[in-house]
Amino acid sequence: MPENEQEFIDYKLAAEAVGIAIWNIDEIKSLMDSFEKTNRLLKAVNQVASLLLAASDDSDITDQVKVCLEIVGRTLDADRINIWKSVKLNDEIHVNCTYDWVSETKHKIKQLPELLSFSHPGLINLKEKFMRGEVINAAISDMAENNREFFGSFNIMSIVLIPIFYDNQLWGVFSVDICDRIHLFSADEIDIMQSVSLMITEAITRNALVEKRSHDLAIRTTAKLREAQEIADAANRAKSSFLASMSHEIRTPMNAIIGVVDIMMQRKNQSIETAEGLERIYSSCNLLLGIINDILDFSKIEAGKMDIEAGQYKVADLISETVQLYIMQMHGKLIEFEIRVDEAVRSSNRNRYRRDRSDQADRKR
Repeated sequence: MPENEQEFIDYKLAAEAVGIAIWNIDEIKSLMDSFEKTNRLLKAVNQVASLLLAASDDSDITDQVKVCLEIVGRTLDADRINIWKSVKLNDEIHVNCTYDWVSETKHKIKQLPELLSFSHPGLINLKEKFMRGEVINAAISDMAENNREFFGSFNIMSIVLIPIFYDNQLWGVFSVDICDRIHLFSADEIDIMQSVSLMITEAITRNALVEKRSHDLAIRTTAKLREAQEIADAANRAKSSFLASMSHEIRTPMNAIIGVVDIMMQRKNQSIETAEGLERIYSSCNLLLGIINDILDFSKIEAGKMDIEAGQYKVADLISETVQLYIMQMHGKLIEFEIRVDEAVRSSNRNRYRRDRSDQADRKR
């Protein structure tokens, strides 16, 4: 073999070896980059899990969910992430944008509508794929014409659409938009995104369930309180009715006693003891009649029919009326009881309850 030909073969073999080495280095670098992205995404998932676990079930978790979407969005270098919840309107399935996050980028991102119908021309071919659990991970330029027109109108270049199933039903869709470049995510990244979407959905559903239970409990509690209030009101009305009836029944014979005593007091030639006894009976009956009227006043207060008027009274007379009920009992037990009222005590203004209209009418008669 000629010397120059051997050199050529050696050179060729050396070049191929160098090419293989370079290819291996590029492959290793690519694998390392992929590993690093996956590692960052897994760390983001841990942050999301910690936030959702720390969230209270009985409080609104909207802020926590938005923070979770921001963590995932920044890790994926995405421009927008949406969580769409399925709703049925007019016998058609729609998706409502329940939560979203949009990056603060320099390039223009057109806002998506809050409610979309699967019957929309741009989405009509996606419904069946979602129902089969298929994930869309594509460049908009590679999608069907109707999808290109729809998503392209919102400046989206690459998109990920992950159907979310809960209790074997299509709960909604988790979407990731990229608006400044074409980028396809790896299978590992898609798997992690599916886990995140299920994790967030579980938290949202649990929170909604607790909120519903709290709402139902509040309704039941309110109903019980209303029922208890009605029972209490009925009891108060029954009590007021009883007091009014009882007071009227007692007042009638008491007026008769007062009338008889008044007639006896007008007789002449009575002993001092008899006159004093009749006076005490008369005063005591009037005092009891006042107490009975006060009982009736309580019923009027509860009914909202009580007014207040200013009246004159004497302190000395008030004190005398108060002790009259007990004087006779004290005499029977040989207890000496003496009242001393300073002559300087004058008449005072006293707030007295004004009787209702029927009592005023009776007095006028």
